[in-house]
Amino acid sequence: MHTIIAATDFSKAASNATKFAAAIAAELQAKLMLVHALELPFNPNPLPFSTEEFEEISQSAIEQMDKLKSQLLFYTDNKIEVVTELAFGLPETVLAGFCEKSKPFAMVLGLGSDVSTSYFMGSTVLRLLPEMKCPLLIIPENAVFCGIRNIAIASDSEHVREKGALQSIKAWLNAFQASLSILHVANKSEDGFEKASGDIFLYNHLKEFNPLFYSVNNKNIEEGIFGLLKEKKPDFLIVIPGKYPFLKALFHESHSKKLILQSHLPVLALPCDLPYQASEEFPFANASKAFQEGDKGSAQNVAKKETPQMN
Repeated sequence: MHTIIAATDFSKAASNATKFAAAIAAELQAKLMLVHALELPFNPNPLPFSTEEFEEISQSAIEQMDKLKSQLLFYTDNKIEVVTELAFGLPETVLAGFCEKSKPFAMVLGLGSDVSTSYFMGSTVLRLLPEMKCPLLIIPENAVFCGIRNIAIASDSEHVREKGALQSIKAWLNAFQASLSILHVANKSEDGFEKASGDIFLYNHLKEFNPLFYSVNNKNIEEGIFGLLKEKKPDFLIVIPGKYPFLKALFHESHSKKLILQSHLPVLALPCDLPYQASEEFPFANASKAFQEGDKGSAQNVAKKETPQMN
């Protein structure tokens, strides 16, 4: 059984991301693991926290995690397995540890418009990216899971050549039986032969999905990508952090971040080389049919269900 990890700090953005993760888990019959990193509050006292203070901090988090777990089970009609994990430490350290230990299909984090409300946003995502060892799915705080029919890849061709990245892309396409669009932004300095060879490589390795290629010339990578996203309107964007400035632009306060928040577009960042084998075949590859036919119990119906509000 695949595992989906959802990180939470109980903020609005993180809570929405856990709902999104639960909907994916229900669709793919995967286990959902909720992870919360307990950061110790500032202690003006030179003495360390007492055992009682540690237990008080932990108990509060346990109660919130149990409440969130109950909400997500209600949200999915108890169709998924939900486990909770708490650990003391910095969020990026805790999450990297669970990623290495659990080898998840994806780790899900929320992206909010107000960086003051949650640490699971720009800064944590950026600290995770250089060392991440699993697919990282970033969910804007207003995104709603209504199926994944069209997946777009923002690629510079070079990093898609890595075996781990290709396997992850195929796993997601097989899981949702989604159509594939490949978005390429070329600049004047790019060698035409290099671009053509990259496109041929992508076609040869992803031709079973009948990909559509879209290319524009733009000196600014993120502007070119977002122009294509506005025009093609995919449900999902896959990026491979080869061109790190593009990813940095996504998660900092900038025009690009505002655009992705307004478009409610989830972004999946893939490591170039996974430390574990990513299965290209997926035993529950019937997501598209479920959404098109409106099957009872599908994630489309799950997505419409309201969860009780958290206090």
